[in-house]
Amino acid sequence: MKDFETLRIYVNSLNGKPPIIIYTAGKVGSTTVYQSLKRANLGYPIYHIHHLTESGIRKTKQIYKEAGKTQNHRFLKESEFLKNAIKRSKGIKWKIITLVREPIRTYFSKLFHEPKVHYPYLIDKEGKLKKKDELVSIVLEELSNLQEHSNSSIANWFEEEFRVALGISLYEFPFDDLKGYQIIEYQNFDILVLRLEDLNKNFQPAIHEFLKLDTEIPIYTTNVNDKKKQSSIYQDIISNIKIPKSTLEEIYSSEYTKHFYAKVRRQQLLNKWSGTS
Repeated sequence: MKDFETLRIYVNSLNGKPPIIIYTAGKVGSTTVYQSLKRANLGYPIYHIHHLTESGIRKTKQIYKEAGKTQNHRFLKESEFLKNAIKRSKGIKWKIITLVREPIRTYFSKLFHEPKVHYPYLIDKEGKLKKKDELVSIVLEELSNLQEHSNSSIANWFEEEFRVALGISLYEFPFDDLKGYQIIEYQNFDILVLRLEDLNKNFQPAIHEFLKLDTEIPIYTTNVNDKKKQSSIYQDIISNIKIPKSTLEEIYSSEYTKHFYAKVRRQQLLNKWSGTS
């Protein structure tokens, strides 16, 4: 993979098609963006990863090892290749696409994605998800300390992964709340930040501006929880759970949420999850 991909990156860059990396935290809609761009056959080398730091790659390998999944996961294989390629590359302008999503919905989506691997404490002795009441109790306890759970907090990912790997803090650049996306030029990176909640309206203008395109790219939706076996429990919990206002105020007062979500949006989210909307 290494030699061929390295050559492909350089050749395509010379032809005005630099590499695109979909680099995000988990469960923020990245698969939809990746599949949409891949299916459009734009001619760019396109990658989809969650880690570029050595610590992130190592931690994820350990998680899969402890869960009995020792196969070489595609995400990790590409992560290791790209981590080294970025360090060695000269004269290449890397196209980075990342996404933000409101913290609580991100948390729930992660919670019910491969729980046996990432959240084994949600599984009972028979290998099934615990009963709803037990799950709700666990969820409320974790949400009360969400910022301390680096595996659950998207805000922590931007600090521990994105900033460390690329040397840039997105908080230094104002986010356009009305457009729902942001383009940043920083050293050898062009960075597109998409807010997932606005993807249906911001994807086309953002991608057109970012890649200088004039053709529409259909959005291919995939990898959603309502296709998973645990979807009924997932939908039941997110539809009926009532989260204490004090917990919500702490989560929605974080630097991450305040940067990417205007005050009126944060209040709407608080009302929704507290059951006061």
